Amino acid sequence: MKFQEENKLLLSEVKSCRSALEEGMVEKENMKKVFDEEKNKVEKLELLIAELQEVGVKRDADLGQVKSDRDKVVENEKKLEGHVNVLRKENYVLQIELLEARKEVEDLMLIL
Repeated sequence: MKFQEENKLLLSEVKSCRSALEEGMVEKENMKKVFDEEKNKVEKLELLIAELQEVGVKRDADLGQVKSDRDKVVENEKKLEGHVNVLRKENYVLQIELLEARKEVEDLMLIL
């Protein structure tokens, strides 16, 4: 009888150990699923970071081009401003010459 009781206790202990082992296996599988999900999230984030870095590099290049274009526009504007100043001076001189010519014409008309 003692043997049967010990046998029952051992069987109960074995069942308890199996149950604990199964729980451990289920928990391990759940943890593996969570780990795999997190790993996938990290991989997606790494891809997103790489894409954003590419966009940043492209925008930096675009910004450099915009600055270069702006510098060229400013340089052309300065050249045009210089040409405008020359034309204004020429216009001023021509206006004076025109006034002098008109005065001479008026003087000649008075003489005639």
